[in-house]
Parts: sequence; C-alpha cells; structure tokens
Amino acid sequence: MNPSHRNHLIADALINLLLGLLLLLFWLVFGKLDLPLRAQVTLWIVALLVLGIGIIETLNKTWRYDD
Repeated sequence: MNPSHRNHLIADALINLLLGLLLLLFWLVFGKLDLPLRAQVTLWIVALLVLGIGIIETLNKTWRYDD
C-alpha cells in the first residue's frame, strides 16, 4: 500500500470519528434522553475523550505518513 493511499484511509477514519462525535454531541444536547444520570455522564466523558483524541491527532498530524 503506498503512503498516499494510507494517508487517505487514516484521514477518512479521523473524519468518521469526528462525524460520529458530532452526532453523539447533537444527540446529547438536543435529544430527549430518558437515561439515568450515570449513563449521561458516561456518554459525555466518551464524547470529550473522542474530541480530545481528534484534536490531538489533527494538530500533530499523526495520520500522515511521509514514506
């Protein structure tokens, strides 16, 4: 697999991760959730962790291969 193709696959995975995060955040903010507080806190923690990972990967450009 050439580096360019690898870059595109990893960038696509990062985009999918961030789009899933946006969907989760939209659901948490605007959805009429009938979940216990513990479940809502858990989902918010997951969302914030995914956001942090996405920001770190985007800033460090760890998804790029220069082979």
